[in-house]
Amino acid sequence: MQLKVLVCACLIVAMVCGCESPVDSELAMGDSHSIDAEKARTSGGRIPLVGILPEPGSQTQYSMDGFVDYGIARVPEACSLVELDLGTAVCLRALECDKPMCTIQEKSTHMVCVSEEGVALLEIRYLIQERNDRLALIVQFQVTQDNLEIDAVSLDYIE
Repeated sequence: MQLKVLVCACLIVAMVCGCESPVDSELAMGDSHSIDAEKARTSGGRIPLVGILPEPGSQTQYSMDGFVDYGIARVPEACSLVELDLGTAVCLRALECDKPMCTIQEKSTHMVCVSEEGVALLEIRYLIQERNDRLALIVQFQVTQDNLEIDAVSLDYIE
């Protein structure tokens, strides 16, 4: 039942974006199977990625519509280490036209060192494959032992 709801939600996101192919629900699932039984999952959820982003050095602006699903698990052997599973699905579209520039779909796992009271910063760069100029969606996260928040989102050219 949850899978049907997730697939419907992904299709709605794809229709709102005007993307030519629906968002891959398996890719964007935050309930990742890579967290093994020995690790204690502390939290998970979905963070929306919605807004307007300017392209650096250009007058072009892009609407962003998508989400990041996440799961956080503590690694028992290391008190300050957490495993972060991310499923990202984003559609970018130039405001001047109806055709989407791209759809970013990526799943990744990151080991992040976070103290009991602290916050770790994690930056993920999603290269936009449909462009040949190395434009990327850059998402900066704040990671705690049991929470994930987005600190900043931007477009920039990467080397």
